[in-house]
Amino acid sequence: MKNDTKFDFPFIYHFTGNPFVDGGIAALCALNGKNSPQEITKKDLELSSEFIARIYPKWQKLRYLFTQNCLLLHPAIKNRAERYEKYVNDLVHKISNASSDGDCAICGMRNSVDLVLRHEYPLTGSGDLTNYFSFFESGLPLCPACIFALHLVPLYLVSNDGTLFLAHSHNQKFMLDLANGAIKYVRTMEATGQTISYYTPFEFKKNDRYEFLVKLVHKLISEADSPFGRVSVRLYSFINSGQLNFLSFLDLPTDVFVFIEKAIQGGFKKNLDSFLKELSPRIYQALVEEKNLLYYFLQQKERKLIGGWELFILYLVEVGKMDKERLGVLKKVGKNLYDYLKSDNFKKLKDLEAVEKYSDLRLFLTKAQKEQMIWEIEDEQNLFPQDKEGAVHWKETQLILLAYIYEQLHKENKVN
Repeated sequence: MKNDTKFDFPFIYHFTGNPFVDGGIAALCALNGKNSPQEITKKDLELSSEFIARIYPKWQKLRYLFTQNCLLLHPAIKNRAERYEKYVNDLVHKISNASSDGDCAICGMRNSVDLVLRHEYPLTGSGDLTNYFSFFESGLPLCPACIFALHLVPLYLVSNDGTLFLAHSHNQKFMLDLANGAIKYVRTMEATGQTISYYTPFEFKKNDRYEFLVKLVHKLISEADSPFGRVSVRLYSFINSGQLNFLSFLDLPTDVFVFIEKAIQGGFKKNLDSFLKELSPRIYQALVEEKNLLYYFLQQKERKLIGGWELFILYLVEVGKMDKERLGVLKKVGKNLYDYLKSDNFKKLKDLEAVEKYSDLRLFLTKAQKEQMIWEIEDEQNLFPQDKEGAVHWKETQLILLAYIYEQLHKENKVN
């Protein structure tokens, strides 16, 4: 028998999984110095409504988020600031604690009070513009708490001119760290009398989603007081103006996030920064799309391993998921091969670099083996592993051996 008993929870907010509402909730937490949404009180909402009613009338390019039909921007509405203040105060008055049921399309924990269109909820659609990324409907039935959270979204967004970026994650710490930086930025602008606008934490190529996403993750990890762990991040980029509407998103693979975090916290930040700077801008897209970066690390023309061996190995383990035993064998073989090449002043190195076939690589190593011990019989399966289809990963082996050799060449200053 179904239990229809309704019960209330001892909190107003929790993260919903909706990027826009969650962005507003994160901003609420940062604005009120709270460590989780569940700590938000009615008093916090009242203080927050006073804050946005004070700064939004001075906000530059608010129209990129809320269309011209919103209360603050509609040219036909008189006393817009006063009416907006009353509107958000009324919303706060209607907000109740979360409950075990409700028809709100986002939180599902309260009943809806209004059908919200895109002048309040970006890209929700109205008329023929039904382009909301989730439901493709003209408006959504929302509760007062979710509507109010939407009004805090400008405090969370990032932009460097035109396009808006919203980073969303299941990781609460990631959301709150970003929100704290954004709120500090807005408060500083207000305190110094600057024109208030969206958070711009660093320079990046205009509207380059890939560069922005990698740099944002790098910044938050660098400034964090504790590790994030395994984090997934989705970056929404959009414009919600009356003339232009679009939405796209990128996902940063969790393994790439872990690679960046371990590089920064493991003492290889300078290596990572050098790697990103030297290969900018193409490296950002390659990281986000999880392309094989072996060819990015190696610059054969200069016989250089960008970022160094430790960063290279970290990438192979965390993103490439390479077996550590295989890496150990490759490092040992690389060391033996380096000593072998060094014996004749690296005249044979070009032969290894010129290898274009599996048989040629085996021939090169066999010749070296006849002159000096390079590898042992038990190393064979790690030197030339096969996938399920029987294909041999010889090119990967060649590149890793070259990477080790190039690193040693630079350490001993023997690069020609």
